[in-house]
Amino acid sequence: MKNSRRIRRSILSQPYLADLLLFLKDHGEIMANELIEVHSNYPKMMALVLRLQILGLIDIREERSPHLIKRISLSKKGKELVTLIERFDEAASKSKLVR
Repeated sequence: MKNSRRIRRSILSQPYLADLLLFLKDHGEIMANELIEVHSNYPKMMALVLRLQILGLIDIREERSPHLIKRISLSKKGKELVTLIERFDEAASKSKLVR
């Protein structure tokens, strides 16, 4: 019988997660259409944003004037995660493993 091991999945393994969070930190609040600056596939980016909103990492504010505008920003929890990502990037860049 094959030994079945379950792989634990992390939110950090999501493609473009770090790029998106760092972009939001650098730009503050953005409009949803600006997500294409992170990745050209807008539906994929919005799906990631919605997952991050469910996890409490991103806030989405909707305005109607006259069209629906979605404004995206980091939540407090998201800002804390970005700080950790930046610390990790800094440590990794000092490592001999990253060149």
